[in-house]
Amino acid sequence: MILIYVPNINERIRYTYSFIFEQILGIQFQLTDSLDYYHSKAVPKFSYSNLSIKDEMHFSACNLLFETDIKMQDLTKILKDPFATTFYLLSRYEEYLPYREDVHKRFSYQSSSINGKIDPIHPWIDTFAYDLFNQLKDHFPTLVRKNRKFEFINTIDIDHAWLYKNKSWFRNLKSFGKKLITSRWKDGYFQTLILLGIKPDPYYIYPYIEQLEFPTIYFVSFGLGSKWDTNHNPKNKAYRNLIGQLDKQEYTTIGLHPSYYSNKDFEILKKEKIALEKLLKQKISFSRQHFIKLTLPETYSNLINLHITADFSMGFQDHIGFRAGTCTPFYWFDLKNNKITDLKIYPFCMMDVTLKNYMNLTIEEAENKIWDLLNSVKKVNGTFISIFHNDSLSDYGEWNSWKSLYEKLIVKVNDPYI
Repeated sequence: MILIYVPNINERIRYTYSFIFEQILGIQFQLTDSLDYYHSKAVPKFSYSNLSIKDEMHFSACNLLFETDIKMQDLTKILKDPFATTFYLLSRYEEYLPYREDVHKRFSYQSSSINGKIDPIHPWIDTFAYDLFNQLKDHFPTLVRKNRKFEFINTIDIDHAWLYKNKSWFRNLKSFGKKLITSRWKDGYFQTLILLGIKPDPYYIYPYIEQLEFPTIYFVSFGLGSKWDTNHNPKNKAYRNLIGQLDKQEYTTIGLHPSYYSNKDFEILKKEKIALEKLLKQKISFSRQHFIKLTLPETYSNLINLHITADFSMGFQDHIGFRAGTCTPFYWFDLKNNKITDLKIYPFCMMDVTLKNYMNLTIEEAENKIWDLLNSVKKVNGTFISIFHNDSLSDYGEWNSWKSLYEKLIVKVNDPYI
């Protein structure tokens, strides 16, 4: 156990030290606001205060962890205080302040205040926690931490269960007509072969994933109502049967992929969750927002009210890396109410669409970026969460060769020497 002196014990302090010591390092800690008690104990300890304290180990504090409101901050001061930086990143403090939204009204890496100040490819908080332990170990040689293991979580979003099959004749006719108008004769011919059952639908990759015998979370779109929600109708019999089949697979977990406008609309989210639960005859506890449409605190508050216990939306849509500065799952801190919640956040660090469409990388460049990410996570024995879509694993059209990249990733995450 380690003893920590702070002048004021509050929820922000508890949250920050619990994450660093208990969740990353596996070390118990005790907080005290009594200097007399602190100095009387001959145990591993350090002090954290904005006042100078004569001590072997002392960390100077800025005011962030001792405040209760939300306001503009001097980022220069925060970045000099690693505990304040940890809280600033984990709580997503900057997302409660004014920021420049992207075209889909989302927070982005480009609008982040830490853009250019903290490298998103490296899990800053985990690295700091390990460095902190080494500092403490130098002063207190008997101190030990847990040896956690690297973990990979394979997730796949299903936005379009099939490319052409099991869609209405109107949608297929409209799609075919566009191909004729733009002289895409080859694509039109391929569509015809698929609809006639001569060729398999390229987006139907589910048997391939099943034979990998690798734990997989499928996030299923189950809502309609906007031009951005182009999945099969939730009432479509073939689509419903597919979801039911996936749910029965040994290595599969089904999560909800809430639709485009659900990030702020509780009723939309509730309707989609109830409908999916009714189909599967079980409670749904995992979710990831479609288009990574995450708006704080509304999205997470709505998820909690609907008894979602784990969300996988924490990541940048326009850049790889760690939006919350960590590769360790953490509990959401409700900054508006200054309290720790039971909603567990699983931060992803890479998405196929990000690499190809936002960062405009070649397949070789994307591969190198993924290996950099993987190595940084393995160094701290963290959790690597990837997002692929069934589209990108089809090896069809714009996603040619991405299936091989996925297969290389599956091999590398299982290789203890990488």
